[in-house]
Amino acid sequence: MWIPRVPIDLEKVHNYSRLSRGLSEHQSSEVKVLVGALDEDLRDYDNDITQLEIQLSFLKNQRTRAKNYRKFLGSLCSPFHRLPNELLGEIFQEVCNDVHVEPWGKYDVSVAPFVLSAVCNRWREFVVGNPKLWTTIRFRCPLEDPEYLSSAQYERLQEVVDLYIERSTTFHLKVQLFSSPDHEESSLFQYFLTSSPRWKCLSLYVTSLSTSCYPTLRLLDLPVLETVSIHHCLDSDTQVGADLSVFNNAPKLHTLDVLEGGLSTTSNSTVWDQLTTFTYKTSFGNLTEVLRLCPNLQYLTLTDQRPSDPFAPESPITAPKLTSISVIFGRSYLNRSDMLQTAFLSSLTAPALTTLSLALEQVQRDPRPLNALTRTSESIFRGIDNFIIQSHCKSQLTKLVLDGMPLEDRDLVSLLKTLPFLEELTVIDPCKEMNRVPISKAFVQSLHSCSKTSHLQTSDVVLVPKLHTLILKVVAPGFDHDAFVETILSRWCPANAKPPKDFSPLRRVNLSLSEPINEEDYKLLFTLRPRGLLFSVQLETLLPSKDV
Repeated sequence: MWIPRVPIDLEKVHNYSRLSRGLSEHQSSEVKVLVGALDEDLRDYDNDITQLEIQLSFLKNQRTRAKNYRKFLGSLCSPFHRLPNELLGEIFQEVCNDVHVEPWGKYDVSVAPFVLSAVCNRWREFVVGNPKLWTTIRFRCPLEDPEYLSSAQYERLQEVVDLYIERSTTFHLKVQLFSSPDHEESSLFQYFLTSSPRWKCLSLYVTSLSTSCYPTLRLLDLPVLETVSIHHCLDSDTQVGADLSVFNNAPKLHTLDVLEGGLSTTSNSTVWDQLTTFTYKTSFGNLTEVLRLCPNLQYLTLTDQRPSDPFAPESPITAPKLTSISVIFGRSYLNRSDMLQTAFLSSLTAPALTTLSLALEQVQRDPRPLNALTRTSESIFRGIDNFIIQSHCKSQLTKLVLDGMPLEDRDLVSLLKTLPFLEELTVIDPCKEMNRVPISKAFVQSLHSCSKTSHLQTSDVVLVPKLHTLILKVVAPGFDHDAFVETILSRWCPANAKPPKDFSPLRRVNLSLSEPINEEDYKLLFTLRPRGLLFSVQLETLLPSKDV
């Protein structure tokens, strides 16, 4: 540290300024020497300050680097970094299998594996080296048009497709393909189709699915294709549905979901005999003809049920191998009292049926008067009961799901009395504003194994005696917790104990409520978890009212 040349003496300055005759020659010379010495001190001060500022800047930078380094080191201690590769792979698989992930700009290609591989070196090595993460491909083939994509962009897109095909190695592919007849001429489209021998699941978005519009598709080799979802827009001129002969070279195809456009029943296709799982909309208008072409159907899902659909075949449709039916009714059925009498079930026979699921699209309120609701409830009960009788499936039906169906509790109990072999029951209340809901205190008490506490069940015979799984979702307020707990306890016995002769003990119970839950109300049922009863209770999320 240097020593200043001139000590700071303000008193001397003060004394010189008060001299009556000014400074003498000697004093003036002394002041000039002091000023020169001070200039040199100021230069030294400036140099020291500059050095300190440089040092301060260096220390600030070092502090920032130390903070970042600490952050990086802290991230290494994150629980996520301790995840084993097996679990990391499951998480990444869910991300990469999500075809709704934002596509890559105008290229319209799924980019989830690329995003994950750009996070860190470990993720990159894992993603690039895991073929399963490259097996889900969303692809919209662009036109070879410079106004849409430049030649460089088109080459880049082909590189992306190459990476998917290369990094997925020999694994089967899940493909979401967007196309139009114009794309058949695209070299990239033709190149992408060379991967068809590995397609296992295909979601096809097309403008008109026919062999005339897509001659290349019919020639594809599809040896492992099992599932197809068709989003098909009807040809505005011909109004012809999708032609399944496009998939004649898919010997393993067994699952078909037709979500838009319907099917053509005039084509000669071998696919009809292969189908075991089928999803269709009755609004397509030709459900009768389609089902007659599917003799081996086992699982059927129907959506968009509309009362105006003309579904009245001259003779009932028999599906001898059908084991599961799921029907989702549209909201327009709320305006009819003969809800199921005019619907699909009234014209179907399914003698091998084991599972029946009926659901009504969720609504926010039902303004109908009580008498209209009562007529609808009676119609639902009669429709289900008549279907079971005409199908002769009472002894096979073991699972029933009623989701949002506007049934009254008495009609629900009457229905259950006709199903003595039922093993699994799911009942979901309609909307909160419904005038009546099926899950009432009387319904819960009707399931009691011995006490006749419900006016709906006065018989000594236990209702649905084979029941071992009960799932209830309650939306109405004022649920009677005590009655529910008492009913469940009456139908339970330890897993290692000899079951009662007149009913099977409950093994799984799931309850969802719309009101805050007090676990003390269900303390007894929670204690039975280690002893053979899989019980859970949770708060159900409801749709908000339109008035909110």
